[in-house]
Amino acid sequence: VCSGRSLIVAGGRDGSNRLATVEVLDTDAQQWSIASSLTRPLTIATLSICGERLYMLGGIGLTGHMTRSVLSCSIPELLQSCQSQPLAVKLPTAPANKTTIWQQVADAPHYYSSCATLC
Repeated sequence: VCSGRSLIVAGGRDGSNRLATVEVLDTDAQQWSIASSLTRPLTIATLSICGERLYMLGGIGLTGHMTRSVLSCSIPELLQSCQSQPLAVKLPTAPANKTTIWQQVADAPHYYSSCATLC
Protein backbone atom coordinates (compact mmCIF):
# COMPACT_ATOMS: atom_id res chain seq x y z
CA VAL A 1 0.00 0.00 0.00
CA CYS A 2 1.08 3.63 -0.42
CA SER A 3 1.27 6.29 2.27
CA GLY A 4 2.52 9.62 0.98
CA ARG A 5 5.81 8.91 -0.79
CA SER A 6 6.23 5.50 0.91
CA LEU A 7 5.29 2.10 -0.50
CA ILE A 8 4.74 -0.37 2.37
CA VAL A 9 5.08 -4.13 1.88
CA ALA A 10 4.34 -6.56 4.74
CA GLY A 11 4.71 -10.31 5.08
CA GLY A 12 4.91 -12.57 2.03
CA ARG A 13 7.40 -15.28 1.06
CA ASP A 14 11.08 -15.35 0.15
CA GLY A 15 10.67 -18.48 -1.95
CA SER A 16 10.60 -21.05 0.85
CA ASN A 17 9.75 -19.18 4.07
CA ARG A 18 6.77 -17.09 5.19
CA LEU A 19 7.90 -13.63 6.27
CA ALA A 20 7.05 -11.31 9.16
CA THR A 21 9.14 -8.48 7.74
CA VAL A 22 7.80 -5.07 6.79
CA GLU A 23 9.71 -3.14 4.11
CA VAL A 24 9.20 0.47 3.10
CA LEU A 25 10.31 1.98 -0.22
CA ASP A 26 10.89 5.74 -0.23
CA THR A 27 9.75 6.34 -3.81
CA ASP A 28 11.61 9.67 -4.09
CA ALA A 29 14.99 8.35 -2.91
CA GLN A 30 14.46 4.81 -4.32
CA GLN A 31 15.71 3.56 -0.93
CA TRP A 32 14.35 0.49 0.88
CA SER A 33 14.08 0.43 4.67
CA ILE A 34 13.15 -2.33 7.05
CA ALA A 35 10.47 -1.41 9.61
CA SER A 36 9.04 -3.02 12.72
CA SER A 37 8.13 -6.66 11.94
CA LEU A 38 4.68 -8.20 12.13
CA THR A 39 3.90 -10.23 15.26
CA ARG A 40 4.03 -13.39 13.13
CA PRO A 41 4.75 -14.42 9.54
CA LEU A 42 1.84 -14.04 7.11
CA THR A 43 1.35 -14.59 3.38
CA ILE A 44 -1.51 -13.66 1.06
CA ALA A 45 -2.91 -11.20 3.61
CA THR A 46 -4.67 -7.93 2.89
CA LEU A 47 -2.85 -4.72 3.77
CA SER A 48 -4.97 -1.57 4.02
CA ILE A 49 -4.68 2.02 5.26
CA CYS A 50 -7.49 3.69 7.16
CA GLY A 51 -6.69 7.15 8.49
CA GLU A 52 -3.29 7.11 10.22
CA ARG A 53 -3.35 3.33 10.75
CA LEU A 54 -2.20 0.35 8.74
CA TYR A 55 -4.21 -2.89 8.96
CA MET A 56 -3.17 -6.43 8.02
CA LEU A 57 -6.20 -8.72 7.61
CA GLY A 58 -6.26 -12.49 7.35
CA GLY A 59 -3.75 -14.40 5.29
CA ILE A 60 -1.98 -17.70 5.85
CA GLY A 61 0.18 -18.24 8.95
CA LEU A 62 3.06 -20.62 9.73
CA THR A 63 0.74 -23.62 10.00
CA GLY A 64 -0.36 -23.15 6.40
CA HIS A 65 -3.95 -22.43 7.47
CA MET A 66 -6.01 -19.31 6.85
CA THR A 67 -6.34 -16.89 9.77
CA ARG A 68 -9.02 -14.35 10.67
CA SER A 69 -6.63 -12.15 12.65
CA VAL A 70 -6.42 -8.39 12.16
CA LEU A 71 -3.16 -6.64 13.03
CA SER A 72 -2.76 -2.87 13.18
CA CYS A 73 -0.09 -0.22 13.72
CA SER A 74 0.31 3.55 13.51
CA ILE A 75 1.77 4.61 10.13
CA PRO A 76 3.86 7.46 11.60
CA GLU A 77 5.26 5.04 14.22
CA LEU A 78 5.97 2.44 11.53
CA LEU A 79 7.82 4.96 9.35
CA GLN A 80 9.84 6.13 12.38
CA SER A 81 10.92 2.52 13.02
CA CYS A 82 12.60 2.25 9.59
CA GLN A 83 16.27 1.39 9.18
CA SER A 84 17.69 2.17 5.73
CA GLN A 85 19.09 -0.68 3.65
CA PRO A 86 20.84 -0.45 0.27
CA LEU A 87 18.35 -1.22 -2.53
CA ALA A 88 20.11 -4.43 -3.63
CA VAL A 89 20.46 -5.91 -0.11
CA LYS A 90 18.33 -8.97 0.65
CA LEU A 91 16.30 -8.11 3.72
CA PRO A 92 16.41 -10.56 6.65
CA THR A 93 13.43 -12.83 7.32
CA ALA A 94 13.11 -11.78 10.97
CA PRO A 95 15.14 -8.89 12.36
CA ALA A 96 16.19 -9.99 15.84
CA ASN A 97 16.82 -6.51 17.22
CA LYS A 98 13.34 -5.12 16.52
CA THR A 99 10.42 -4.90 18.90
CA THR A 100 7.09 -4.90 17.15
CA ILE A 101 4.65 -1.99 17.12
CA TRP A 102 1.95 -4.19 15.57
CA GLN A 103 -1.02 -5.09 17.75
CA GLN A 104 -3.71 -7.74 17.45
CA VAL A 105 -6.96 -5.80 16.96
CA ALA A 106 -9.69 -8.45 16.65
CA ASP A 107 -10.58 -11.50 14.65
CA ALA A 108 -12.45 -10.79 11.43
CA PRO A 109 -15.85 -12.42 10.86
CA HIS A 110 -14.53 -14.27 7.78
CA TYR A 111 -11.24 -15.51 6.33
CA TYR A 112 -9.59 -12.98 4.00
CA SER A 113 -6.73 -13.32 1.55
CA SER A 114 -5.56 -10.79 -1.01
CA CYS A 115 -8.84 -8.86 -1.06
CA ALA A 116 -9.19 -5.18 -1.86
CA THR A 117 -10.15 -2.72 0.87
CA LEU A 118 -10.88 0.99 0.69
CA CYS A 119 -11.11 3.46 3.58
